[in-house]
Amino acid sequence: MKRFAHSGFGFIKNSKRVQFPLILALDEFMIHQVAKTDAETISAYTEAKDDEPWLPRHQFRLYGVVCHSGSMGGGHYIAYTCYEYQGQRYWVHISDSFVERVDEQRVLNCEAYILFYQRMTS
Repeated sequence: MKRFAHSGFGFIKNSKRVQFPLILALDEFMIHQVAKTDAETISAYTEAKDDEPWLPRHQFRLYGVVCHSGSMGGGHYIAYTCYEYQGQRYWVHISDSFVERVDEQRVLNCEAYILFYQRMTS
């Protein structure tokens, strides 16, 4: 996220709340190209029926967030990362040598600076 803006002779921090999704769906923004030699994909497009559900192919799941708190002159970076264990997803807050498990809502409410997404497989 662009958190720092040029102002006069220096920079200022933009602290506005930015909403970001857990699942980033990009299918409606993608142009699907099919190679002339890709018979399987061509067949899937030409034989598609209106009543069949469309399977999303370009979806990404949030797995990490870097946040910045404070100002330009004195701030602090922290991170949230997600891991899976026995089919459950857990979020962890990391700040210097401090690590704690947190709920998903805390992650979604942070002052995000960098978002990390991983492509989901169908």
